[in-house]
Amino acid sequence: MKSCRDSRLFLFLLPFIVGVFLYISLAEIISGPFSFFVLIGFLIIGTLSMRDVVCDTLNPEKLFILPISFALFVFLISILGGIPIIFYRLEIVTESIFLSLPLFLGLYRSKRIRPLRSVQNKSKWSVLRAPKKMLIAFFALAFLFIVLLLIGKTGAHVLTPWNVVHPFALWVVLILTIIVLWSIFSPMKRHGVLVLLIVYSFVLHAYIPITYDGGFGGDRWRHIASEKYLLTGEVYTPSLIGEKEIPLKTIAGVTVPEVFIAGNKSSYAPQWILTIFTHQMTGISLEGVDQWLVPLVWFWLIILCVYEISRFLFQDQRWRLFLTFIPITFFPYQVYGGITIPVGFGQLSFLFILWAWLRYVSIGDKKSKYFGLIAILLGYFHYILHFLLSIILAILALIQRSISKRKKSIDAIILIVSIVLLAALIPLLEQVFGLSWFTESLASPESIFQGLADAFGRITNLVGYTHYGSHIGQGNFLYEASRLPTSRVSFLRWPYWPLAISLIIYGTSAIGFWSVLRKKANEAWRCVSAFLVVLSLSYFVSWFVMDGYRTLARRLDLSIALFVSFLFVYGCYSIMGQMSKITVVNKVAPSKMLIVLMIAGVSFATTSTFASGPILDRVTKSEYLASQYIWEKIQNDTEYCVVANTWPLLGLEAASGRTIIGGGFPVYKEYAQPERVKIFETLSKYPTQELFLQALSATEAQRCVYMTEFRFINSRVLAETENLLGPPEKQIGEVFIWIYDRFTI
Repeated sequence: MKSCRDSRLFLFLLPFIVGVFLYISLAEIISGPFSFFVLIGFLIIGTLSMRDVVCDTLNPEKLFILPISFALFVFLISILGGIPIIFYRLEIVTESIFLSLPLFLGLYRSKRIRPLRSVQNKSKWSVLRAPKKMLIAFFALAFLFIVLLLIGKTGAHVLTPWNVVHPFALWVVLILTIIVLWSIFSPMKRHGVLVLLIVYSFVLHAYIPITYDGGFGGDRWRHIASEKYLLTGEVYTPSLIGEKEIPLKTIAGVTVPEVFIAGNKSSYAPQWILTIFTHQMTGISLEGVDQWLVPLVWFWLIILCVYEISRFLFQDQRWRLFLTFIPITFFPYQVYGGITIPVGFGQLSFLFILWAWLRYVSIGDKKSKYFGLIAILLGYFHYILHFLLSIILAILALIQRSISKRKKSIDAIILIVSIVLLAALIPLLEQVFGLSWFTESLASPESIFQGLADAFGRITNLVGYTHYGSHIGQGNFLYEASRLPTSRVSFLRWPYWPLAISLIIYGTSAIGFWSVLRKKANEAWRCVSAFLVVLSLSYFVSWFVMDGYRTLARRLDLSIALFVSFLFVYGCYSIMGQMSKITVVNKVAPSKMLIVLMIAGVSFATTSTFASGPILDRVTKSEYLASQYIWEKIQNDTEYCVVANTWPLLGLEAASGRTIIGGGFPVYKEYAQPERVKIFETLSKYPTQELFLQALSATEAQRCVYMTEFRFINSRVLAETENLLGPPEKQIGEVFIWIYDRFTI
């Protein structure tokens, strides 16, 4: 008994001890590699403290317990560590305390020590041979693909990585995909297949962080800017503590402190604190941490989580593994796994909530339900969209579990009414918060019919979309927003491949959905189907019946893609099951031929979606260096004025730690800056003295910086600009920089 009490006392004191070591490291009281070793110890202790909780609530396979515990611990410290910066500011003391809180879970002791073990059942679909030479070829080709990415690495302006990566790389992806799928339907043990899937996942998500030297996308720079600002110790508005006057906001007639409904701040805080903490403990730059934070977690965690989820959807081991693979076929799961943005980070945490609720629906495990409910409460401090999705999923799971017990005819009506009401949640919240709004013209029968036609055209690629290269496009869920493939590989250039593949995949998903309704599918499948209906209705109403920014709906891509991919697998399962029963000359049609055809089709579809993007502008390496130079020159100014294209100004926002936003020009909703844009675009064609004076007037600054590049101007415009302002003060790569004031023009 004494030994037991001593052990529990030590576990109770452990968070305090670790908190002290974290404080010493964060305060840099001891220099050298001390912080790195503290970080490693902190993660090991945290992983072990989560072990019993994971076994008791999620009950994964024995081999996955520690990786899953590690991931949950990382998510937990990101949520709790982000709370102080939501309501106050970043301080070493509060950071150390809140990051240490999850270690108290070490006091929890599971009564269910034995984790669930999957049985390696024989499957009638294990019909292909996977020789060792095939596996050797897989790892050799994976290595070759990474080498090709390293060769194509660039800091220059490119709209898609496929502009610089050798075309042969896509042939490599095609062969790798065939090998992985071939292994799935072979007698290879599941752990061996999972290793191949994890390596394949890394290969598929590495193309963005490796190819883009200096990072990818625009949101990256806004987050780095916020993280640098937080490191100054200043209060990040809106806040509850430290403000001279607490910002208030009125929503639906109720006035509350704005921080409680500032969804962007609570959504971003977990990623901010995790990036900052990693930077503090390792010394790696914020830019470097941001480049690899999500990619290094995503590629293996997505495989383990989806595989664990598949256990509630399929009995057959081969189909579980196939379902684990299929989400990677969809473009959102390819691109978001290669970049560090909050929606991708939130999607990973949402997978644990989905896992818990499907477990509850399947076997009625109460501890899984409690895990899901606690995760929802903590989700308020995580990504706001996934907080809402978790609530919707929990309600559907509770209803589905209740229905499965009673099995009364009225239950179907209850479920349908619940789906309709839940589908209205996201559009109504967008209306309440002014993110989108209903209009009579869009809600007319004609507009709704047009919206249905437009939605069908988008998801099937029957129509192309206008793509400005300013954001990751929405609308198809399977492909990038551009209808035409961007690949330099000839066999992928046919413009109707996206149309054909989209029709096949969405058609198969529809068959899967219909099979769930018609057949006696298990409760987990019914819950998945109901949730997809809610997501689809929410997306359609927000996108085609409402007008505005659609802030929540436009971020549903990952979740919709995930559940469509699940139903696609169920559709394949249903079709293959029926076709395998067809007799030809009194013999059953060979399963092997069906599998080979499916592998060929899915491999081509995966390569095609992979080659479709991303198509997105970026901050080049020269632009970021120029931004750092500009910040050094004007950081002591009281007012700032920088005339430039939008993207390099994102680099300047990061370089200045959020001091200069939008070049100092007025910023309106959704980052609109009509004054700056008009001045820059006109200067790029016909530079005049009046335009420079307009820039000074709009920003009320004493001097202004003009930054442009060869891709925006020609030799005539450059000569005319030099006549007005003289030679550029600095040229970095193809970036020209002038600094002028009212007396020099």
